[in-house]
Amino acid sequence: MEDRSAYSVKKRELQRGTRAFAGVMVIVLLTLCSPRISRAHEATLLSSKQVALLSLRILSFDRALAKRTSKDARVLVLYKLTNEESELEGKNLLDALKSVRNIKVSGMPVRVYLKSFDGKQFASDLEKIRPAAIYVCSGLASELATITQAATQTRSLTISSTESYVKSGLSVALVAGARKVRILINLKASRAEGVRFDAGLLRLAEVLK
Repeated sequence: MEDRSAYSVKKRELQRGTRAFAGVMVIVLLTLCSPRISRAHEATLLSSKQVALLSLRILSFDRALAKRTSKDARVLVLYKLTNEESELEGKNLLDALKSVRNIKVSGMPVRVYLKSFDGKQFASDLEKIRPAAIYVCSGLASELATITQAATQTRSLTISSTESYVKSGLSVALVAGARKVRILINLKASRAEGVRFDAGLLRLAEVLK
């Protein structure tokens, strides 16, 4: 019994240490990824590499990730066809995610998909891919209701770099601030998507309840 008790204590200490380390890593990333910019331009200046790294780190803070996915952490990058800005954002983020795909999320390898939004096929596309996260590019403001509804059904975390998107129902927005990256979390939306963020991340984020 003593051996089992000691093992349980050590396991809890290891888990706390892992969460603490992950929290430190997010703080480091927030600092390193933070461009010195004015608020007037903050919505557009995060690089694709910064967004890719932070998106994967945030995904690792989901305590329910193992329940939402199986052997790998799949990330779907969603863009608007015929929208040049959206297409470029999607392509750049795809390249950035591929460049850091050696990073594992909660021990799982990362797989990346790129798709243009098709309202008629979107729900079935999600059922086939079963992404752990969907990154929603610019140009899709009018499609957010469809995206959030489908994401809720497949328990897929929604992420973007557009602040208004998180206020309109997506779960997470990554926005460049004057001194550090701002993480905005729509707590109601994330819970509807089956995500349970660790308290360490919620303390660092701006939480919309």
